Amino acid sequence: MPKIGGVATHVHELARALTVAGQQVCVVAPRDSSWRQPATWLSRHGVTNGIKTVQPSLASLPRGWGQHWRVCRYVKRLLRTLSRHCASIVLHCHDYEAYGHYVAQHCPQTVRIFTNHTSTFLQDFDNPATHAQLRRNLDLYDWIITPSQELADRTAALGYPADRITFIPNGVDTERFRPEPSLRDAIRCELGIPPNHTVLLCARRVVPKNGVIDFAHSLRFLAQYVTQTTVLFAGNQYSFDSYERETMAAAKHSPLGPSVRFLGSVPNAEIHRLYTVADIAILPSLKEATSISGLEAMASGVPLVATRVGGIRHLVDHEVDGLLVEPGDPRDLARAITQLIANPNLVAEFGRRARQKVCQHFSWTHIAARTAGVYQQAAPIASLRRAKTPPPSHTSSPIGARA
Repeated sequence: MPKIGGVATHVHELARALTVAGQQVCVVAPRDSSWRQPATWLSRHGVTNGIKTVQPSLASLPRGWGQHWRVCRYVKRLLRTLSRHCASIVLHCHDYEAYGHYVAQHCPQTVRIFTNHTSTFLQDFDNPATHAQLRRNLDLYDWIITPSQELADRTAALGYPADRITFIPNGVDTERFRPEPSLRDAIRCELGIPPNHTVLLCARRVVPKNGVIDFAHSLRFLAQYVTQTTVLFAGNQYSFDSYERETMAAAKHSPLGPSVRFLGSVPNAEIHRLYTVADIAILPSLKEATSISGLEAMASGVPLVATRVGGIRHLVDHEVDGLLVEPGDPRDLARAITQLIANPNLVAEFGRRARQKVCQHFSWTHIAARTAGVYQQAAPIASLRRAKTPPPSHTSSPIGARA
């Protein structure tokens, strides 16, 4: 499977839920490769949780169109095999960059679906010079799914037919992410967290769009809680660039500095343990769809203090199951955190309601059923497209390829 995190988590969990529902699923994810690591030169094939996986190696090709061609070749080969056993094949692309678009362009016999996940699309949308290219990419697909209403609205604003856009939020494994009070004290002891401390958890990559630095700056307004609070930052750290250094410095130099821990990348198989010890989860994003980390916190019975952006506005009911604050405002973030630290009964009630909401509306079983419904809706659209469109030339260039 691809490295789990963000979009990859969505693909992994959706594939697993569709498989449980009786669908035959294969995941194709290019393998990270390097000439300096011979072990990565070979492509991988396997089965994980009943899901066939194919990971083409890209080591022998320069970044760009050659890599896209190799991924497309693997997909075409797979489609030839599947077509012997399947009456209808859905090509569901989750890659905003060129891989998915190139494959969709060259596999017209499939029902073509694109889930438009990322905030990168929102950033590109803000530049009008990109609109024509974005629309050409979107037009490759018979139907588009978005995990937030904001992404759906922007997709429609580019001229893609609104009746072929469906907002389906991200989901969460409500069995794996759930309150575990019997394990709480043991895990806290293992991590060296005092039993009487309030634990603030920010499980986000330290990158600008996630607004982690705003949470770090908010800690300077929480001096009154210095003796009773532990702060955990958990997320991939790709390089110690200026943003990351500034974030770490702001947190460490705050009054809560001695109780701040940067845990770095936490394996997906271990992340639920952090929610077990957390009291409050912080989601300080500047741009966001339906945050998977936010859903994981809520499923674990941990209320969110989150920014009022993107899909988060539809995830958290302010002062019902969490608190919403203005993005980019450390003081507002600190005010909301203070409100919850001072009211443990409110934390417990928000957590209970958050868990209840997620179980009702965001389980992967529910999300997979809605996604399968989109596949059925898109099938006649694909039939009409194939009747009108000649097959692509084998020499045509990938659409919207990015090096």
